[in-house]
Amino acid sequence: MYNGTDGTTMGSFLTKEDTLYVFNGDACRSLNAKYKELSNVKGIPAWRFILPASMFASPTKNPANKCFCQTPDDPDMCDGIFDLGPCQMGAPLAFSFPHFMHAGPKITANVEGMNPDVEKHESFFDVEPTIGAPMRAAGRLQVNVLMKPNRLLAGFGGVREAVVPFVWIEESAEVAGQFEWMLKGAIFPMLAIDYGSFFAMLGGMGLLGYTGVYAFNRRKILNPPKQEKPPVVTADPYQMDTQTKNMYPNPYTVSGRIVENGKGTGNESAWTGADPPVYSISQQQYNQSQNSGTQTSPINANTNPKLQRVTWSPPGSAEAYPME
Repeated sequence: MYNGTDGTTMGSFLTKEDTLYVFNGDACRSLNAKYKELSNVKGIPAWRFILPASMFASPTKNPANKCFCQTPDDPDMCDGIFDLGPCQMGAPLAFSFPHFMHAGPKITANVEGMNPDVEKHESFFDVEPTIGAPMRAAGRLQVNVLMKPNRLLAGFGGVREAVVPFVWIEESAEVAGQFEWMLKGAIFPMLAIDYGSFFAMLGGMGLLGYTGVYAFNRRKILNPPKQEKPPVVTADPYQMDTQTKNMYPNPYTVSGRIVENGKGTGNESAWTGADPPVYSISQQQYNQSQNSGTQTSPINANTNPKLQRVTWSPPGSAEAYPME
């Protein structure tokens, strides 16, 4: 299948979950690459994609390689190699990673001197993810000879079946010159927009948090609590005790703050207003007390006086409360 590209571009707006495909005509198949880590090429941020260990794995490890294994009865003989015979007119050749990296024990046991090193033998692509341009790449593959007994060739009748390394090749490239500056001119403006949007988001979150804290601290000013109206107190002055009567000898007024519970407790802190309500006798009774020279009030009168209906308003308020 002709999956992927020829390697000159990998597609645009890549994600780290994407699998990159590059078609290889020498193998008549596509090679795939998986994301590994972040990279940097001449100041340009890039993502590194590598050929995974499952690329040449046996069908028991990677079922997608079932049609590539030429020894289905012995899948371990294709664990780590890719038989090129069907693509190269039956030639007894096979691809593998250098020094049989990621190959199974049945492949590596017949050869001495193999020293696989990921840093030296891993194939990779450093790709700019926005436009998908390869910034740096290294393709590292090993060509092997498939040795089998052949009685028609002198000296090969008794050879042991094995995969013998022949040569490993590295092809690498990196952007440079005019193409490098063209890429920077195309990528840097997009990076500025990308990072700018990130910082704008952080600024918006910070402003939102500051507004929330400010509103929380100012909540009493923005939404002041409702003031409760002072209670209307109705008291029977004749239930006051003698001490309370002696405290208020005025013949026509009694402070309402000492009779909150109707029994004259003498608790002056019970009233929180600036001016307490006033209890008053009738004008006629007051005039009679002045003419006779005796004091007649709700406190010291021997008979029940007739009380008037009066109203009282707290200072600074338009509310009027009826009192007796």
